[in-house]
Amino acid sequence: MHAAVTQPPLLSAPAGTSGVAGWGSVDVELVHLVGGSPGAGASGGTGVRAVNLWAPVGGTATVTGAGAPLPLAAGALVVTDSSVPDSVGPAVLARGVDGCTLVVLRVPRELLAVSDAVLRAAVGRSRDAGTGVGALLLPLLHTLARERHGFPLEDRVAQHLTDLLAALVHELSRAPREAGDRDLMDGIRWYTNQRLGDPALRPETIAAAHFISVRLLHKLFEQEGTTLGRWLLQRRLHECRRELGRAGIAPAKVAAVARRWGFAHTAHFSRAFRRAYGISPREWRDTRTG
Repeated sequence: MHAAVTQPPLLSAPAGTSGVAGWGSVDVELVHLVGGSPGAGASGGTGVRAVNLWAPVGGTATVTGAGAPLPLAAGALVVTDSSVPDSVGPAVLARGVDGCTLVVLRVPRELLAVSDAVLRAAVGRSRDAGTGVGALLLPLLHTLARERHGFPLEDRVAQHLTDLLAALVHELSRAPREAGDRDLMDGIRWYTNQRLGDPALRPETIAAAHFISVRLLHKLFEQEGTTLGRWLLQRRLHECRRELGRAGIAPAKVAAVARRWGFAHTAHFSRAFRRAYGISPREWRDTRTG
């Protein structure tokens, strides 16, 4: 069991912050890795100890370090620490010929209001990005990475991102560590992400491919605070939203995009999209590409 740690107040750096790293050192970006190439250094090249959040938004990556390589697929996230010896290390490699695109948040360690014990318990632990704090943090990071156009983050934004990362670290540190379940879930996510476009994808198919029962499959997702059906819907909607929102290309047909990502019925897709994002697929496409 992990020792209980009082959650720090919002907008506060840890006591004893030296001032070497300020809020301007907090950074968020989209990183594209080609197959086999390492990701950016965990300290962002500054030499400052950093805590990093990695979350693929397309493709699959592998995080390597002192432990076994950790596969990381779209829909998952992992936290790393650039200097804790027994944590997952900062090397992130793309898997597959198409590479991998990740949202990366870097926060200097001295600004993150968590203890080293809590941080050690959280690093290297893959987590469904659609649950808990991750569900709040990842869409914000993705938007900032796409739209800030190289401008530095405002101090207040950097403070809020740092506080959300601290909350995520606390959340990860309290989750039960079952290495076998974690590795199994990573494999299930990878397998399922490769087949999102298949409208016939079923729990029975996924379970059989991993030599587990359907009951255990559902239990694994329940342990992460979601369900297989909800996670599949979120992933498919995310990919549709990403494709429909691409600027600089001919407008995509809503029905074609829906079919490509596993929606058999356009009307069902449109209702689900509006429930999730508060706007119709066509309106979203037109606002992004018009």
